[in-house]
Amino acid sequence: MVYGYHSKAMKIKILDTDFKLNKEFQETFPKMTALINTARILNLEIDQQRHTLFSWTHKGRSCGWLSIFEDVKDQDLDIIDEHQLVLSQIGGITTDYGYFNYNFFLLQQFIFTEYQCMKGLGDWGEDYELACTKNNIPLQDKINHEELIVFASAYRGKLTAYNPVTKEILQFIPEEQNYTRGDWGYYREKMENQPDDTFYTIKGVTYFRDFVEHLAEECWKVIFSTYNKVHKILENKQLDEAKAIAESLVDKTERGSVENVIGEFYFYQEDYKTALEYYVMAYNNGYSIDNIIDYNIWEVCELLMQKDNDKVKWPQYYLSLYPDGRYTEDAKMNL
Repeated sequence: MVYGYHSKAMKIKILDTDFKLNKEFQETFPKMTALINTARILNLEIDQQRHTLFSWTHKGRSCGWLSIFEDVKDQDLDIIDEHQLVLSQIGGITTDYGYFNYNFFLLQQFIFTEYQCMKGLGDWGEDYELACTKNNIPLQDKINHEELIVFASAYRGKLTAYNPVTKEILQFIPEEQNYTRGDWGYYREKMENQPDDTFYTIKGVTYFRDFVEHLAEECWKVIFSTYNKVHKILENKQLDEAKAIAESLVDKTERGSVENVIGEFYFYQEDYKTALEYYVMAYNNGYSIDNIIDYNIWEVCELLMQKDNDKVKWPQYYLSLYPDGRYTEDAKMNL
């Protein structure tokens, strides 16, 4: 969720104005355009500032985000053209609600919002420099973080930024934000020659335009995905229906995402062996959002070690799947 926008009641007025994306935006961001074209749009004035609420409803559940349209004159930032285009057409995202809380928006304080953007990493810049010194990072490999434009920020320091010259996207993710189960909906990859818990890239996202389009894709998945449909089915404990949906899916990654959800259902029923079966199905189908299957399989193996009092079988099983996994050393310590 994008937190911390309005903390008290404000003067709100509904505006009777049209909303239409211009041709440049439509051509630059076709996926975001398609998403916006499916939204309910409500134009508002909040404390004399123009806002727009974008909302969607699917299967009886509502989700969306609130954008602000600002007139910022005292910001000395190298905002690139594509970013300016986003701000002029859909504004800066200040808060969200509903399904989006569990996806790309997780713990975000803002996305795109110009008055909250900043040049450089702020206080985290010093942490990066200390990490480089500690890890003996050569000068030529250090990132010129002081020139980056941070356009999205999450609590505990996760920052998303672009280089204003190359328009390339980087994420700075300190240890406090580097969750195993976090960052749903996209892969992150540690940058080469950088200290741990510092700079990452987003798989499939190279430039700012890619970020906007990927954001649209993830929102689309949240609103209309089979994954969320199965979540809702399992809330009502309709397990046979959830399994039937998984078996009907042709796309292996989508099927893997559903098998992972079914595995989690069994996990919380404390049926760890069946949970493991479904996690391995998801693994075999290539579902591995942010190493979550690695985490889930090791978590179950640890519990089965305790339950079966067998500290050989389950670590070996984990290692057969992940000889170089995130928990390989933990598994080896039990052998």
